[in-house]
Amino acid sequence: MDRAGRDVGWTVGGLFVKRVGRGPRVVLLHGGVLAGELCWRRQLPLADHFTLEIADRAGYGRSQQISPGEDLDADAPLVAASMRPGAVLSLTLCEPVAFQLAPRSAAAQQMARDTDEHLQRPGADAPWLRGFLAIVGRDVVVPDQLPPPLAQGVRAIRAVRRRPWEGELPVDQLAAALIPKLVISGDHSVRASQHDHPDLFWAIRGGGGNFGIVTEFEFGLRTTGTQVLAGPIFHPAARAREVLRFYRASGRPAVRSCRSAATAPGSGCHDTVNTPPMSISTPLMCMR
Repeated sequence: MDRAGRDVGWTVGGLFVKRVGRGPRVVLLHGGVLAGELCWRRQLPLADHFTLEIADRAGYGRSQQISPGEDLDADAPLVAASMRPGAVLSLTLCEPVAFQLAPRSAAAQQMARDTDEHLQRPGADAPWLRGFLAIVGRDVVVPDQLPPPLAQGVRAIRAVRRRPWEGELPVDQLAAALIPKLVISGDHSVRASQHDHPDLFWAIRGGGGNFGIVTEFEFGLRTTGTQVLAGPIFHPAARAREVLRFYRASGRPAVRSCRSAATAPGSGCHDTVNTPPMSISTPLMCMR
């Protein structure tokens, strides 16, 4: 933004960059189909607190088609960040194309095959875009007559010369870079259970928020008797060896979903000032 409060745009090496707002510098680089301003339109209110530099990748918006086709590897922001990590304060990746991180994933392999086949499919831009969005899991209404900026983005992505799964992203270099990094996903949700995405279900139960954000729970209730007994059982410290042996033997046949704990004084698990000589906590509930 110039001194008169107007947005500023310029071209560098054939690429158009628009600057808006004032404050710490934030560079926004879009993905496929939508050019810079269209892609980041919902983030424009950030200009009240930051200087936003919104770039149009080659072949999009007001940027020139520098090469014969799109190269997702060369344009990736994480590639640029890995080359000059000292110039980057933080990095946020929105649904990065990183097939190399899931080489054994059947779903990723199927998406690669479907995308590769679709990229070679002829036809008008609008139906082609509907098919592409269906593959990547986006439910968007596409008009029969595409607006010029959208049609331009479709032509750019159809001319891709290196597939996303063919690139080698510098993941190790970025992991070693001492900058805050955040990877986020869009409006996607899956159901995880013993039958649907069982690996994710198992991981979330053990890893919590490291594998996803749980937005809805479904609990299976079990009928119990009229009395439920739960709470700690205390034993003298002199019987610790006997009690722990019994505890170990009785816990072996239990199912993995049962949870219980044994605590001895001085173990560091509890405050030993007000703790009885020894406590055994029995399972309150078995979760299946």
